[in-house]
Amino acid sequence: YTARQLLQLIRDGEQGEIRPEDFWRRDGRYFDAMRPGVEPDGLDSLDEAMAMRAQHLAHVRDLFRSADILIFTLGLTEAWMNRQSGIIYPTCPGVIAGEFDDDRHQFVNFGFEDVLQDLMEARSLLKTINPAIRMLLTVSPVPLVATATAEHVLTATVYSKSVLRVAAAEAAANLADVHYFPAYELVTGPQAPERFFQDDRREPSDEAIATVMDAFL
Repeated sequence: YTARQLLQLIRDGEQGEIRPEDFWRRDGRYFDAMRPGVEPDGLDSLDEAMAMRAQHLAHVRDLFRSADILIFTLGLTEAWMNRQSGIIYPTCPGVIAGEFDDDRHQFVNFGFEDVLQDLMEARSLLKTINPAIRMLLTVSPVPLVATATAEHVLTATVYSKSVLRVAAAEAAANLADVHYFPAYELVTGPQAPERFFQDDRREPSDEAIATVMDAFL
C-alpha cells in the first residue's frame, strides 16, 4: 500500500526475514499482518503461517531478480508502525486480527520527502539485485474509505494522492530508469465520465480499467 512497504518487502525478500511478531491471532487462528487479505480466515498454526510467508518471500525474491520492469502502484500515505522495530503494517493492528497497543503501535502519515526517499532507496536496492530492472510507477485512483488523521476523509484523500503523485513525478524526472504512467489521471481527470467509478464511488468500473489498459498497451 505504501512506498515504505515496497522497500520493506524488497529487504525481507533478500534477507529471508520472517518475524514471528508479524503474525497476529484471532479466535485461535493466525493471520499474516503483512498480507491480511491473502488468508482472510486465518491459518491453523504459526508454523503454517510462517511457512507460507517464506514461500511468498522466495517468489518475490525470484521476481525482483528476474523482472525487466517492476510496475508499482502507489496507494496510500497512511500506515501503522511498530514503534520498537519500525516495521510498517498495511492495516491497523486489532482491526483484522491482533491487538492494538499504544505503547507498541503508532499511526504514521508519510509526507512527500518520505515517499520520495523510500522510492529512491527501493530503486537503488533493486538495481543492486538486478541492474537491468526498470520501474514504472502509477498512482491508485481509489480514494480512502477512512482516515486516521483529524481531517475529513475527502481532504485526507486529496492530500494522500497529491503526495504520491508528486513523489512519482519527481522520481521519474530524475531517474532515467523510472517512468510514470497516468492511470490515475485517466480515471479521475475532468475528461473521465462518471461511469468510470462503480456506484460506491470508490472502485473503478470495468470500463475504466479497460480504458486504462488500452492506453497502457
